[in-house]
Amino acid sequence: MEKKFDKLFEKEKIDKILKLIIKNFEKDDEELLLENVGYLEKLCHTIKEKDWVFSEDIVSIILKNMNNRWWHVRQDLIVLLGHLTEMFPKDLIQIDLDPIIDQLKEFFIGDDDLDNRYHTLRVIGKIGLIAPNKCLQFLLNQLYDPNPKIQVYSINALTEIANHHIGEVKEILPFLTETLEKENIDPYVVQTLEESIKKINEHLYDKEISDFMMTEQISCPYCKEFYPAKSDVCTNCGKEVARCQICRQKLQHETDMKPCPYCKTFFHKKHILEWIRDKHNCPSCMRSLFEEDLK
Repeated sequence: MEKKFDKLFEKEKIDKILKLIIKNFEKDDEELLLENVGYLEKLCHTIKEKDWVFSEDIVSIILKNMNNRWWHVRQDLIVLLGHLTEMFPKDLIQIDLDPIIDQLKEFFIGDDDLDNRYHTLRVIGKIGLIAPNKCLQFLLNQLYDPNPKIQVYSINALTEIANHHIGEVKEILPFLTETLEKENIDPYVVQTLEESIKKINEHLYDKEISDFMMTEQISCPYCKEFYPAKSDVCTNCGKEVARCQICRQKLQHETDMKPCPYCKTFFHKKHILEWIRDKHNCPSCMRSLFEEDLK
């Protein structure tokens, strides 16, 4: 079987590779099935490396065989589905995710193997990174699960989603905080909750700083604070944007502006100097004004 797959990979026959994988999944041989999952994973990595077109058939094959009677096979397929969400998020978001999520939920509830349940929850969390609205409520519900490890997997998944989708924080963060305040919580869950809440808050702070740095800022001549250049009023003191009374344009930086020492009207430094060299007065209050008065 190995030589057959090697030849197909060498010739880049994706359709034939998929057909052979589908045929092999019909056999009831655990060792063969595990090898088959390995070739399916190899195909996924090859598609990624060589930039081939992603095939939806890969997802169909995984879902069709996730109820295989061999738990190792089920586990490897779940893990592979998780890898797909990381390797091909743009491709997966284009397909109908509801049947995938529904089957994962059923699998999570129905599988007797705890490891497979953990892996399934992790995959739902990974899908939540590309489609949070489809997974968020399910993950939140798992915080009520009596198994502390299930709760921890859910918390970690929710934390990832909150840090990737800032809009979901308003739903996730209060829920985590509320859960932390409950009584008789497992110490491991408490620790995970505390760490997650801290991570989300730190990410929010970093995001605010990043947004501030990415937005063009101007200095308010009244309160000396910075505010977004697009705003018509200072977001700190509420005063209207200062404009040069000569050119009528916004005054952007404190180093570029000068006020009249008498009426306190602001001007661009360059413009007021040109004005007083010619007119010798303030264009606003008309009082006599010379260069040395602006120092």
